[in-house]
Amino acid sequence: MNRHSAIRAAILAKLKADITDTVTWFDGRPVFLEEQDLPAVAVYLSDAEYTGD
Repeated sequence: MNRHSAIRAAILAKLKADITDTVTWFDGRPVFLEEQDLPAVAVYLSDAEYTGD
């Protein structure tokens, strides 16, 4: 598992533990949402860059 996947997984796990309502979960930015997908939570990284570490 790469770092970005690990970061998203950790955030999703915490959100899923805290949000008890029924929602659709997306690991990554969804391309489109259907009405039946709402409410939805998407976890994605933007402007992620390699730091050399």
